[in-house]
Amino acid sequence: MQRIWEWFFTMSPGTPLNSSLEAVGFETCYFVYNLGSLFLSIIYIFIKMVTAIILRFFRRKNKKVKAVWRWFNEGAFWATPLALYIESYAALVMAVILAIKQPTFEEPGQKIQMYLAYYFAVLTFAGPVFFTWFMYKNFDRF
Repeated sequence: MQRIWEWFFTMSPGTPLNSSLEAVGFETCYFVYNLGSLFLSIIYIFIKMVTAIILRFFRRKNKKVKAVWRWFNEGAFWATPLALYIESYAALVMAVILAIKQPTFEEPGQKIQMYLAYYFAVLTFAGPVFFTWFMYKNFDRF
């Protein structure tokens, strides 16, 4: 993750906040760096969603494209994102809180990671409320 971080953000990850947080994997206050491979999973899901949307337009012309679209579509919008969100919720919330606690906007990489942290802050706190509302409204359909 260190090499990906330095290549993508071109800045050093900084010093650890404290030894207890460093022991469990939260080395800095930078959001993307604390997520580690979870960030790569989020990018994978995004790419899978975009691919499913693009393949949607070509699914009627070719049976192979339709089969590939069906595979992308099955896991891209419900199963994979929901499982990832539920399984990694605590790590996501902790990374968001650490990033928002010490905001930094000096370098372009810091700006990007702070905007991502704010986006995921809304997602992590509004997501469960939306999901509960959605389940309540559609309870008789399930």
